[in-house]
Amino acid sequence: MRAIGIAALAVIAAFYAAYFTKMFLQKRNGVKTNQMGKGNKPKKVLAIETIMKIATYSVVAAEVFSVIFDFAVWRSSYAWIGIGVAAVGVSIFVIAMITMRDSWRAGIPAEDKTKLVTTGIYRVSRNPAFLGFDLTYIGLLISFFNYIHLLFVVFAVVMLHLQILQEEKFLTATFGESYVEYKKRTGRYFVFDRSFSKKKTIAVCLAVVLCVAGALGGFMIYGTNQMKKLPELSFRQSLEYTTKNNPDAVITVGVIKDWQTSYKVYRRNGVELDKKQHIYEIGSLTKTFTAALVAKAVKDGKIAINDHIDGYLNLPGGKNYPTIAELLTHTSGYNGYYFEAPMIFNFLVGRNDFYGVNKKSVLERAGKIKLDKKEHAFNYSNYGFAVLGLILENVYGKDYTLLLNDFVKNELRLENTKISDGKGDLENYWAWKAGDAYIPAGAITSNITDMLSYAELLLKDDSNVSECVKPLKRTDAATESYKAMGIGMDSIGMAWIIDEKSGITWHNGGTGNFNSYLGFDKESGVAVVILSNLAPSYRIPATVLGVKLINELRA
Repeated sequence: MRAIGIAALAVIAAFYAAYFTKMFLQKRNGVKTNQMGKGNKPKKVLAIETIMKIATYSVVAAEVFSVIFDFAVWRSSYAWIGIGVAAVGVSIFVIAMITMRDSWRAGIPAEDKTKLVTTGIYRVSRNPAFLGFDLTYIGLLISFFNYIHLLFVVFAVVMLHLQILQEEKFLTATFGESYVEYKKRTGRYFVFDRSFSKKKTIAVCLAVVLCVAGALGGFMIYGTNQMKKLPELSFRQSLEYTTKNNPDAVITVGVIKDWQTSYKVYRRNGVELDKKQHIYEIGSLTKTFTAALVAKAVKDGKIAINDHIDGYLNLPGGKNYPTIAELLTHTSGYNGYYFEAPMIFNFLVGRNDFYGVNKKSVLERAGKIKLDKKEHAFNYSNYGFAVLGLILENVYGKDYTLLLNDFVKNELRLENTKISDGKGDLENYWAWKAGDAYIPAGAITSNITDMLSYAELLLKDDSNVSECVKPLKRTDAATESYKAMGIGMDSIGMAWIIDEKSGITWHNGGTGNFNSYLGFDKESGVAVVILSNLAPSYRIPATVLGVKLINELRA
């Protein structure tokens, strides 16, 4: 389990340990704490309390499920902010319980008398315990965000609010003018409420907006300054920053220099580990293997790269279709992907977007897309490589997965590179379904030894890959952030990107929880492979690390 998962479970345990400890202590004093949905109360109150009980129990189940199964749609270092928010929520909840002493109840008391508590934390919030609930739920949602978790959190927060409204009616009826005066000076959740004057409410709201704007502005300035520092950082500094205080980080760095290969494995704070071979998803580096299969098909006389795809696929006539070369160079005019029904559920459960998108739907889509008869600019397309997979299957009469695995093992002599089966020594591999159409775009797993062997084949112009790195199209497609880092995308071969200014040919890859980079310079004989089990958006990506290292090795 990741460190953040352990922290989340600790927060949940602390919250409910405090909750049940308070109940036990009050029971010893003869106080019946849990009165939710019990006693002689109006039907509406009983109904709300019963549903609230279901909501609060359900959200705990969703929290524990999300943590134990590490179920999160996105992963970021900012997920730790959620743990902080949840910890604050637990603290507020505990302080509220202590302040209430024996007047604390879960639910509206049906018969026994309680005191109106307006001191301590209750001077700034009428409902700090409920606020603690909300912050705990929201914090854990930030840390383990998925849409099922979100649904239960919204359900619980809404029911808690409805319970507050019922309790306010009860407290008004029980304590009369004392509670009414208390409401005027203390907010329902925070320090202001609708009972404030318009001017005061506007002033407080404006102050909050200005504080939030200031915080966001400060964060943006900080981020901009950090980005400006990035080009100045060495590879080692960048690696240490990327793995800083992250016990889950496992980054393997491989190098070829003077025809000698070596690799190191780094974890938290850039500490070097034993040289264990880890299995990584390589994401879109898969496309370079698909391209190598296309090159083989050309050599075998089964494909001509300037042919249009309708020569190899059963597509409607009378339409403009791209050539195989245009698919290989991302200049087909196709989008990155096209929406298909399975993507809805994949999105909701935080699964690989392309899981369950079958070959039939990709083929049918190709027949419906209307492309203008013109040259198209570079537009990175996973869909284009899904189409290439269909073409390879047709010309060889064999499933792409079997075709790729056989080619990698018998032609490239790579023993640990294959289409992912979801198994490996690391965590959070993408799920793929047998026959998924997008497998040719990003489903390979590999280890550092195989990827260094692959890099060596590229440096040596091995016949299996030599045609792939020859430029086919001018692209000039580098983003501003890439340009700032000195990373070029001047032209492209069969999937491989060529930085003409630096002399580096490269490709990268990213899945939900992994990112990778392979770059090489034939002239200097240097190649670098970065394999990371961190998301592409996490701090400094493998591409930047790889470019920094290859430049340092050539200096």
